[in-house]
Amino acid sequence: MIVIAALVDRRFDMAWLGLFIQLAVAVLAWRFLFDPGIPWASLWNTPLWDVLLGYAAPIALMGLAWLILRRLKRIGAQLSLESAIWSFGAVFILILLERALRNDIDSFWGLSLSGSVLLTSMGAQLYRWRKGRRLAWVRFGLGSLLGGFATITLFVGLVAMSLVTRAGAREIKGPLLLDTIAVGYLIPAAILAVLAWKLEHLSRYVRTAFAGIATIMAVAYVAFEIRRFWQGAEIAGRSVSQGELYSYTIAMLLASVALLFIAFARRSHVLCKLAMAGIAVTIAKVFLIDMSGLTGLIRAASFLSLGLVLSALAWLSCAMTARWERGGVKEDEPSLDAT
Repeated sequence: MIVIAALVDRRFDMAWLGLFIQLAVAVLAWRFLFDPGIPWASLWNTPLWDVLLGYAAPIALMGLAWLILRRLKRIGAQLSLESAIWSFGAVFILILLERALRNDIDSFWGLSLSGSVLLTSMGAQLYRWRKGRRLAWVRFGLGSLLGGFATITLFVGLVAMSLVTRAGAREIKGPLLLDTIAVGYLIPAAILAVLAWKLEHLSRYVRTAFAGIATIMAVAYVAFEIRRFWQGAEIAGRSVSQGELYSYTIAMLLASVALLFIAFARRSHVLCKLAMAGIAVTIAKVFLIDMSGLTGLIRAASFLSLGLVLSALAWLSCAMTARWERGGVKEDEPSLDAT
């Protein structure tokens, strides 16, 4: 009926049919969410074909109606259809995840996948907000609502059910580096990184927050993978071994050096300062934590190696500064590029 109304409007220019389309979308929302809605679609004994017919087909038809109305500029009907497509699409994907994961949907990585779907839907709303400022507050409000749900879901999955707890650690499955830790942390981190890169119309602070959270998730992924390498799947409740401690130091040093090279390539003073801050934190960790367990010649050799590394980094910093001065200093632009 929505598609027929869109076709009639396009053929006879009957703008009032947009009100019918909005009412029909509201009826579909009730059917999608409540009656029979999510409880029916999430049941394992509900045939998958019924779920596909009840969700995928209406979403596809609403997309067709949106394409039909695109040239007519029916703002209310188009906005209603567009919001429904993305929102109901996210609900549909969550239902499929629920059915596929079954008992694993309440694990840290299952909740992280659900939060990733909500993040993607939020990003779609915020991206569409850029293309039209008319009724932009509706898109922004819907995007904010989806972002709020995504934040709650990710917080429960990655903080409340963290891998440092025994309940969370038991959910680690798969080979090293390509396990459920990667699913739980790298997927939402990648989505947030793309949002920080693509949503250029958002505030610099919002995009910086996206990039910062993505970085924290990536760092957590590396840390948990290092711990799993040394401790196995049971990473909760065990003491940190000496080899694990050094692995963290090496990872921090490599990340800081990589950031320093990126800062040199982009001539970014902000990235250079972040790299130096990372190196300073690494040095503090070495002196305050790593060296405390060493004695004799091993401790002297470790200090000597650290001194050589610091000398190399100091030389690299001086070389970068001299190169910038010869080529002219390029100030960081007030955008996310500086972060």
